[in-house]
Amino acid sequence: MAADFGKLAKEVIPHLGGAENIVGVVHCATRLRFELRDYGKADVEKLKSAYGVISAFHKGGYMQLVIGNKVAECYKVVVAELAGQNVVVADGGAPEQKPKEPMSLGKVGRVIKSLPSRFISTCSAVFTPVMLMIAAAGILWGIFNIFTTAGVDPDGDFATLWGMMADGPL
Repeated sequence: MAADFGKLAKEVIPHLGGAENIVGVVHCATRLRFELRDYGKADVEKLKSAYGVISAFHKGGYMQLVIGNKVAECYKVVVAELAGQNVVVADGGAPEQKPKEPMSLGKVGRVIKSLPSRFISTCSAVFTPVMLMIAAAGILWGIFNIFTTAGVDPDGDFATLWGMMADGPL
């Protein structure tokens, strides 16, 4: 079956509550993601049965439509269909007008809505690379404690060298 993305766009947009309900649209490898003003206006059951849509659901702050691996082509057609509307497009495509409320995309496409959420994301980004080294240091110190419990002299050369290795990652 040849994909008719024009038909898909014309069928899907009304089921999302119309173009005026769409704040923004982005896509990943297989999905179109729509940020809507009012998710209650979207008819998920009709979206699931729409032409060319494999599945539809609301998750992660988006109404997500699973299209398949030709989603990039579909995205271009949907953006062209939304031209002239107040829609934010992730790659700066055709619609250039900005909506009243901005699309809340993070750098990698995650929805970041609040200051505490941004703080937690920043802490995660900072400490994730360091966690492996901290874990390694803890394991080395645990082994050091096993050695000293087993009778290795904690002031000897071996224990000093092992202690320096355990302190190294820290």
